[in-house]
Amino acid sequence: MGTKLQSRPTSALGLGAYKLIVGPSNQLANNDQCCCECIDINFFASIDWDVVVDLDLYVKGPDGQVCFYGTSETDSLALSLNHDAYAGCDEGPLPPEEIAGHIKASMTQTFYVWYMCYSVCALEEIPTPTQSITILNNSTTNTIYVNGTAVSPGDEWASSEINYGGGGANPEFTGGTKVEVTCTAPTSLVQPIQTAEHKAQLAHAHKNCCGHK
Repeated sequence: MGTKLQSRPTSALGLGAYKLIVGPSNQLANNDQCCCECIDINFFASIDWDVVVDLDLYVKGPDGQVCFYGTSETDSLALSLNHDAYAGCDEGPLPPEEIAGHIKASMTQTFYVWYMCYSVCALEEIPTPTQSITILNNSTTNTIYVNGTAVSPGDEWASSEINYGGGGANPEFTGGTKVEVTCTAPTSLVQPIQTAEHKAQLAHAHKNCCGHK
């Protein structure tokens, strides 16, 4: 948990007392789920199918790196692919294809997930695979928010929809399913910066939070 600085502005400002708690986008938040690796999640995405078709799963992480059969892991986020199922229409390895990783961060983490059909092999049409994205909140104290939905400590968020990116191979696809993980509540629960003094106090708090400069 990050450093929380108590402050009481002068009555002339008319702001009342508040706690300076630095959120991942430099907001002042009125809750304690804010910074210093408040995000501690297990990310998991998968596609599964039961015919010989070369489908491929892709995940683009917050740093812009794409995890797929061509780059089996992204070092900065520790995302990895289990294997390339039915690669080149070979009989194995078998589905599912899974991309997973354990991620800890203090800033908002945004992922884009999609799948593509490299080859239909001997079939005439592309099957629709079983699709899954799961975010497990590993924290014992912090609530996180996945696409705006609160996820309590120890709970998980799940979706059964992954966008289809078309045929072939395209790690540059821009239409993936978006999954945004943050540790601050929606804007209705966040105090905006109201004065120059407020902004200066925020900057000082941010510098002291988690050793940020």
